[in-house]
Amino acid sequence: MRANNNYKPPVDVLRYKIGLAFQQPNGQWNVERWSDAVEVNEIIHPGQTKTIKNYETVIPIDGLPSLKEYWLVLAVETKINGRNGYTYANSRKGLF
Repeated sequence: MRANNNYKPPVDVLRYKIGLAFQQPNGQWNVERWSDAVEVNEIIHPGQTKTIKNYETVIPIDGLPSLKEYWLVLAVETKINGRNGYTYANSRKGLF
């Protein structure tokens, strides 16, 4: 993970999780299922890069007929200046 040089305060990376996202009929996306969150609790200063250790996670897929229309979303929860927020990254659509 890397903190943008434009941020002045440090970024407290709290936790992250991975979800299965899909597109709703109105064009917006939503997450159908999430993995459990992994606690990180690392402080990253502007311009700094930190390697976060790999982990194995399970996203429950019971009851989903296919993953064809889904994609993966990584949600990273952070705290900057005392305010919590999320940053997202995603894979391409169509897992299989």
